[in-house]
Amino acid sequence: MIAATPRLLVVTDADLGAASRGGGRTLLNLLSGWPADAVLVITTLAGQPSSDGHGHRILDAGWRLPGSILDRMRSLVGDLHAQAMAWHPLDTGAVSAFEPDVVLVVPMSPPALVLGARWAAALPKPSATWLMDDWVQQYPGKWITGSAHTSGRQLLRDNAGWLVISEFLRDELRLFTGIDRPSLVVHNAVSISAPPLALNTTRSGTFRLRYAGSIWPMHADALRLIARAVAMRRAAGDDIEFVLNTDDRGWQLNESVWRETGTTNDGLVAYDGLRGVLGDSDLLVVASSFEAEHARMSRSSVQTKITDYFAAGRAILNVGPADGACARFLRARDAALYADQPDVAAAAEVLRNAMAQRSSLNTIARRGWEVCVRDHEVGAVSAKMAHFLAGLSRQ
Repeated sequence: MIAATPRLLVVTDADLGAASRGGGRTLLNLLSGWPADAVLVITTLAGQPSSDGHGHRILDAGWRLPGSILDRMRSLVGDLHAQAMAWHPLDTGAVSAFEPDVVLVVPMSPPALVLGARWAAALPKPSATWLMDDWVQQYPGKWITGSAHTSGRQLLRDNAGWLVISEFLRDELRLFTGIDRPSLVVHNAVSISAPPLALNTTRSGTFRLRYAGSIWPMHADALRLIARAVAMRRAAGDDIEFVLNTDDRGWQLNESVWRETGTTNDGLVAYDGLRGVLGDSDLLVVASSFEAEHARMSRSSVQTKITDYFAAGRAILNVGPADGACARFLRARDAALYADQPDVAAAAEVLRNAMAQRSSLNTIARRGWEVCVRDHEVGAVSAKMAHFLAGLSRQ
């Protein structure tokens, strides 16, 4: 249990269900040490449970139209869900009874951004926004009375402090808002116990690359690239495979590429069993887009899967631009191999070298594990986050 935790009103659309991943899993991990009565969550995401599994209540913001209607109307009036969040009355009764010390806005899309900004403005309490990447500038949605660009900038300017997934995102927010705020870099935190068995086990047999998680546009081209590089190595006679652990959507959107390259999908893995699956790999793939249309995301987002990969005890292969946030984060810690050119032959050469030096991959993995233990243990990271937010509540 974290000492001296401020009472948090969390406004989000992160998935806090049992099967959550990405930003939702990161938020769940970091709230795990908060007392059950010290967190109240308001969500704009449909289908959420009434509790996050740590005893924290989750309230549904409501006012939600069916997805088919939203999609049909988007080209005419913009994001109707965000507009609903701008117009519907705030349920002040439950929040007043809770008596929060800090409003923490964790938005993944415009509806949570709009609702979080309203709660931050409505309560005489300090607020903070926690962004996982620079989606506000990269994908600026619009609705009748506003836009992600204007609402995001105003919220950040009104905040007492910021939580950010990387120092690179913090720099982007300073430029975006024209101001600075007290800030804390908060990466995905993980539970630490004994070192994973994979750290002391060199794999043999088929050389296996694995990617675990959702596949979004900010990942897809880099994953297609490495799939083709694996196919090129196999065509040259190497015993190598690329395995995805993703959902049906991630498979279907790029199915033709996966099939032509011999890539397989073993499906999503429950978080509690993830490390064991990751350990049955030689290289764990982190992918960031090379494409200009996703440059802000690649430049700002240190992906949450990196620390989960560290904790699994296998080496990381970072596929993406050299100036991307993931590449810079990993290079500063000497904790990965890199395929940083959007060229299949160049990526295939990286794989050839990795296979030739297979026994040395454990050295890279051990550096990642040591970084994980030193900087990303969930109790320590949660305590730093609590201390930062408590400081805002004392202002």
